Amino acid sequence: DGEVFFFGLGAQDPKTRRGTWTWWSAGGVHIQTHEYQAGGKCIAELVNHPDGAPKLRSYRDARGWRLVQRCFAPGGAEVDTSGDPIPPRPAGLPADVVFDSMNTRWVGGFDPATLPPMGEITLYGLDGTRQQTLTFAGGHLRRVQLYNRDGRVWHETNHDELGQEIRDVVTDDDGSPRYLIERTYAGTDLTAVDITVGERTIRGRKAEGGMAYE
Repeated sequence: DGEVFFFGLGAQDPKTRRGTWTWWSAGGVHIQTHEYQAGGKCIAELVNHPDGAPKLRSYRDARGWRLVQRCFAPGGAEVDTSGDPIPPRPAGLPADVVFDSMNTRWVGGFDPATLPPMGEITLYGLDGTRQQTLTFAGGHLRRVQLYNRDGRVWHETNHDELGQEIRDVVTDDDGSPRYLIERTYAGTDLTAVDITVGERTIRGRKAEGGMAYE
């Protein structure tokens, strides 16, 4: 269709697609491949140059949030989104770390062969400083940890198996809690919220008119 060949499960409407969709030029050159979850969420987009060499490699988690995007110029050199060379690789980064051209950062622990992602993915700044660790289970984000310049976790959020945020804690420089938010769900229905700051707690419980607080 439109001078290209394509093959995949579902229809032209992306919401109906699942699994691997592949496109070829009229001459048989592999143009691109998309990987879809049920419901049409695209978790991988692989685009090639006219000669079939890699041009774009973009990967997302089960939410549809982009984790890694890599760009390649004709000839194979890795570049940023404007086509310029990527920044110098900081010393000391693990061997599996790659450059994310969309977010201008370095990403470690990501395996494009495992989609949606599993395990821990670590995000680094351009200077190699660790900024975040994302923990996935079943493709869903289960924990986010943010680091300060000295490497201490100062903000952590935890999510349930549906991806809903259930715990959010921020600590001060001395390690003491600044605030803690805990949420309870019945399925996807929020039924309770507890917000603790110091020795005070605000408790919210589901009521007929919404959330009743004390």
